[in-house]
Amino acid sequence: MIPNACTFDYDVRLPIGLDKDRVMTEISRILADYPEVKVEELNANPPSFCDPDHEMVGILQRNAEMTSGVTPPPIISLAGTDARLWRYP
Repeated sequence: MIPNACTFDYDVRLPIGLDKDRVMTEISRILADYPEVKVEELNANPPSFCDPDHEMVGILQRNAEMTSGVTPPPIISLAGTDARLWRYP
């Protein structure tokens, strides 16, 4: 049996420096050969980051060091957090 319809969800995480419009333009270009495919954007947040020299980073590093004895380096976490949930209203 072959279904007459199919839906799926996909999640694109944008790295810092890449904007949604550029990605959506490329998706539209690819899907131009498939006019029956429809795209519905449900949610979009621009990529963001914290300044590694921000005061809060130092506070978190000191707390981690006091708790574990290890000072974590301020690195970028590629789409590995839900920070967007408190960054954007």
